[in-house]
Amino acid sequence: MNKIFIQYHKKIRQRLIFLFLVTACNSEKATDQLSLLWQDDKAVAVKIPMSAAHIHHPDSVHIFLSGKNVAVLGTMNKSGDMLIFTPIVPFTRGLKYEIREDSVNIGQFSIPLPDADSAPIVKAVYPAGDTLPSNLLKWTFEFSVQMREGVALKYIHLIRNERDTLGEVFLELSPELWNHESTVLTVWMDPGRIKRGLQPNLRMGPPMLPGDRYELYIDSAWESKQGLPLKSVYTKTFFTSKRDSVSPDVRDWKINIPKAGTVNELIIEFPESMDHVVLEKALRFKDGNRSYIHGKLLVDEKGNAARFIPELSWQKGKYIIEIEGGLEDLAGNNLNRLFDEDLGKKIPKEDKEFFELEFVVK
Repeated sequence: MNKIFIQYHKKIRQRLIFLFLVTACNSEKATDQLSLLWQDDKAVAVKIPMSAAHIHHPDSVHIFLSGKNVAVLGTMNKSGDMLIFTPIVPFTRGLKYEIREDSVNIGQFSIPLPDADSAPIVKAVYPAGDTLPSNLLKWTFEFSVQMREGVALKYIHLIRNERDTLGEVFLELSPELWNHESTVLTVWMDPGRIKRGLQPNLRMGPPMLPGDRYELYIDSAWESKQGLPLKSVYTKTFFTSKRDSVSPDVRDWKINIPKAGTVNELIIEFPESMDHVVLEKALRFKDGNRSYIHGKLLVDEKGNAARFIPELSWQKGKYIIEIEGGLEDLAGNNLNRLFDEDLGKKIPKEDKEFFELEFVVK
């Protein structure tokens, strides 16, 4: 009886030692202890030494999120004296996991948070001006790292006159409008409240009113995909002007033309700020033979000017600026039509895919 108790006590002690070892080890340097495998700064697998954990039935070993009873989905492979578990989705930073054999907890490990220096920041918010039309349509947020998706409207708020946090002003979309890298997000103000005559507008009014002071607030609790919250709260204060109910007209643009034989920038100035993100993709440049010119387009922060720098020097002659008809101002009015259009007064016309402006280099 005593012999059985001693053997049982020894087995429990060995497993407790392993529990300590796997909790303390969070890199792949150790060869006889549990270790994590990393790829692109993500924990993509865990190596479990069968001898140290006293694993008897590898097929009965599973990984669980600490305190949960549903196993993490993934594949478990045997390599020598090691079990290698690869989850379908990389392990989550800041969370603790348990290793169980036949429902018995034989070890645990934690995924460390990144260094505090890796905390995300808000790099830019567009539109960048301090006076915006009261019927502003969209916001674009640029972050320094990949952010957690599907939670944006929990952390983005609009405050009026320093006291009223406004509700139901943003359009809730699923999925959210992120770029491929999950670093740039576009959020729409609720179009149903902007367009006059629609039920949300009649019931709640427009999202913003002319002549008020607003603060765009981004809560620092918003986490990156690595689990780190924003380094600090972001705020942007701005005032609203009257509704913008006029479509942009390319004939109002001012073109500052460079001299022939130089690679000086061509500057286009707009009488109003344009949608920064759309503008970056809406302009192309052609020579007199209508061949596209290679170069770099830079949009000013407020979206009221664009600069084109050619790869080769300008030559004397005629040039063409090709402009997509979908280019919008801040209120969503594009070159063809108004965003909030009175359909009863609309004169039917065919939308143009492109507009063109000509200029001559001398």
